[in-house]
Amino acid sequence: MNAPLPHLREPVQAQARHALACGALRPIETEQRFIDDGGIRFVIRMVSSLREKAERRA
Repeated sequence: MNAPLPHLREPVQAQARHALACGALRPIETEQRFIDDGGIRFVIRMVSSLREKAERRA
């Protein structure tokens, strides 16, 4: 299947690279935990970078 609007892929990727390079966009850092319940293993990901985001705004 062809991707919708394939002509947008490169400009979007270029803008994302620029935003990462200048600090306007930052990765969302997470911590990962495993929880077993009823014989099923669940993967829990918790955002660990929200505190830093709030501190940068202050």
